[in-house]
Amino acid sequence: MQRRQQSGFTLVELMITLAVAVILATLAIPSFVSFVEKSRLRGATDDLVALLNSSRAAAVKLQRDVNVSLGGSASGSWCAGASSAGNPASAGKNIPDAAACVCTTANACQVDGASSTVSSAGYSGVTLSSVQLSSTTGDGSVTFNSKTEYMPLPVGLFAYFGKQEVIWNELMAASFVGIAPAMIVIFFLQRYLVGGLTAGAVKQ
Repeated sequence: MQRRQQSGFTLVELMITLAVAVILATLAIPSFVSFVEKSRLRGATDDLVALLNSSRAAAVKLQRDVNVSLGGSASGSWCAGASSAGNPASAGKNIPDAAACVCTTANACQVDGASSTVSSAGYSGVTLSSVQLSSTTGDGSVTFNSKTEYMPLPVGLFAYFGKQEVIWNELMAASFVGIAPAMIVIFFLQRYLVGGLTAGAVKQ
C-alpha cells in the first residue's frame, strides 16, 4: 500500500510569507492614503468650480444677480452656497440685490427655488486654509452681475432667446454688429495674412 505524499509549508515559510506581506502593505498604505486624500481634494475643487459656473449661468438665465459666499467654523468645516436675488417688493419696483446666504443653515442658499450648496461633509480631511476677501463686498463672497451692460457679446445674445419665442431680427442685428469689426479687419489685412502664411512655401 502506497503512502500519499502530502504537500504543505513549514512554519519558517509561513513566517517569511507574512513578513513579505507586511512589508508590501507598509509600502502601499501611505500611497493609497495619499491617493484618497488627493481624490477628495479634487472632488471638492470640482464641486466648487461647478457651483461658480452654475451660478454664473443662472445669473444670465434668470437675469438676476447671484451671490456665492463661503462659510466655515473654527473646527475646520467649510461650506459654499449660492443665492439668487429675490422678487421685487411690488409690481414696478426694482429687483433687490442678491445677499450672501448662510450656507451652514439648511436650505438657506437657493437659486431659482433649488438648494445650491457645497460642504465639507462629503470631503473628510479637506479644509479651507484662508478666504480671500472681496474688494467690493468686504467678505468672502462674489456676486455675478446680471446687468446686460456688463455682459460680453456671446452671453448677451442669449437675452434674445425667450421662453416662448426668439427675437430673430434683433438677434441677427446684434450678431452682425459683433461680427462686422472682425470682418473689416480681415478684409484689409487678408493679403498680408495670406502672404505671410505662404511665404515659406514659395521657392526662390
